[in-house]
Amino acid sequence: MKEYLSSLKVNIKNMSKHTIVVQTIKKLKLNEGEILNHNKKKGIYIGMVGNIPQDFLISKENDYKSSLDSIEDIFESYKEKYGIKRQSHLLSTKRFK
Repeated sequence: MKEYLSSLKVNIKNMSKHTIVVQTIKKLKLNEGEILNHNKKKGIYIGMVGNIPQDFLISKENDYKSSLDSIEDIFESYKEKYGIKRQSHLLSTKRFK
């Protein structure tokens, strides 16, 4: 997070860890209230899903690319694997609405 803010020319020299987190949330245009004020045990958990998440976090890599499929790819995969068969079954049993 420090490297990210520094790359945006934000002076983080005298910032607390909490301020760094809040500034990062704002720069990423995320909802600060949903992330920090959730009435649950306090903690911030960031899940990285990609090919080089650790290298990105320690600034060995500048670009992060997710290894997750796009929504369109997930939809097409579901449609081919389950959707077409389900529709055919509903049509054959006259339950398609």
